[in-house]
Amino acid sequence: MAIKTIDEITREYLDEAAQAALAKFRDAVRPIYGVTDKGTPDQIGTALLLELPEGRFLLTAAHVIDANSETSLYLGADQFKLLQFEALVTTAPDGQACKGPC
Repeated sequence: MAIKTIDEITREYLDEAAQAALAKFRDAVRPIYGVTDKGTPDQIGTALLLELPEGRFLLTAAHVIDANSETSLYLGADQFKLLQFEALVTTAPDGQACKGPC
């Protein structure tokens, strides 16, 4: 049996946890696309698909929702699926809306 440092044990644990999370949630992370002026898909961000007792939800960043004012949004899957939704939006911790890169 080899002696390991706390850093080595921690790194091994984190690697195992990351692999387990990837195996469990890989299919739940999906790209979100908009459409360019030329009509080609443009990935805007990603979303996490959640199924909770209250219903099914799509969790994404504010900049993705903001892009909906300029383009329709599509969920990337086996094929593009137009997103039609009601958005629940939170307030930033400092109470300020995000302007520019966040």
